[in-house]
This record gives sequence, C-alpha cells and structure tokens, in this order.
Amino acid sequence: MKDKLKQIGLKIGKLSPYVAIILSFVIFLASIFTDRDKPKVFELSPNQVNRTLTSTQLASWFLENKRDFEVLDMRKVEKYKEEHIKNSISCPACHVSKQDAKKKMQESDVVPDFRKKIVIYTQTGEKPVHLPRILARNKNVYFLQGGFDEWKSKILTLKEYKETDTQDVLLEKQKMNAITNYFLGNMEIKVPERVPIKVPVRKHIGSKKADEGC
Repeated sequence: MKDKLKQIGLKIGKLSPYVAIILSFVIFLASIFTDRDKPKVFELSPNQVNRTLTSTQLASWFLENKRDFEVLDMRKVEKYKEEHIKNSISCPACHVSKQDAKKKMQESDVVPDFRKKIVIYTQTGEKPVHLPRILARNKNVYFLQGGFDEWKSKILTLKEYKETDTQDVLLEKQKMNAITNYFLGNMEIKVPERVPIKVPVRKHIGSKKADEGC
C-alpha cells in the first residue's frame, strides 16, 4: 500500500499546485488509516530489559504464595502442552489490538491480568518476543533467565544424593528436592537413608603383666 502511495507521490510534482495539495492531503489520510490497520506489535529482547528473574527467584514467588504476578509462556502451543511452568498461561502471540484481546478473552478460559507483574519465558530465554504496546512499555515485565530449559534443569530435576555429601550439601539438596517435588505435584519427599561410614576398629595392644610370685 505504501509503495503505491510513494509512486503516486512522485507524480504529484508534475501537477498544478492546487491539485498537488489536494492529492497530498488524500495521501496523508490514506497513510493514517493504513497505519491504524497495521498491528501495533513491538519486538522486545532480554538485552533491552534490565528486569530479569532467575528460576530460583520465580520458584520462591510461587512458594511464598505471591499473587501479584502472571507467568506467560511465549513458546508454541505444542511446546506448552508438552510441559510448562506451573500455573503459566500460554501466550505464543499476545493480542495486538483491543479487538484481538476481546476475541482471545472469549476463546480462552484463562486471561492474564496485565495490571500485575508479568514474567515472560521462551525456551532458552535468549530470543526476542513480540508484544503489544501494553506489555512492551510495561515496567513490570520480567524475562526469565535461561527460559524453560534452565527452569527444567534447576527446578524440575531431582538432585541425587551421594554418600560423600556433607551435612550442609545434604540439607541443600533436600531443600531443592522439596521445591522440585512441589512443582512436579509430588508433595511426598523420599530421602534415601545415608549409609553409615564404617570406621575400622583399632585393637589396643597392652603390655603383658609381669608374672606374679617368685
């Protein structure tokens, strides 16, 4: 559309000043309506946003039962159906206009509340996302560091216990596994018993008693 308008604009100079002014005004109006029809979508990358969140920080928000945030899964719907962060909302293409927002509200059972903090995640946390103006300019939008890959690695993977674990390491693993079980839906935590370390018993060799009597 704009290319055609440019071609028309090149021919305006050959017309009379009066006709040129009228055509210029018509082209101006046409360009306005053309821009209105164009979706208002903005590309936003993690590098442009200083507000990032680690997997551990996001997990703590859930565990603290905070209600002032929403988590948006920006991956394809197929990926979301395979596995996703607990209570996250699938939003591979957020709304680009009020009409689009209204349509998606009617089609979906869950609609994000954009008045809250918004945590966005992709598969790796590196690719830029396309957001509507309401989100792109929202100062409460956070990117999840490492995306779903890091979430799965740090939060959804049980830590293995080892006989060589110190008491501090063991307690930390138990804590992380409790978090993992929560997000996996398994509230029961099974901690393997530690195998006691066998300490060799040293035999005490005492001096022989002297024979009594003569």
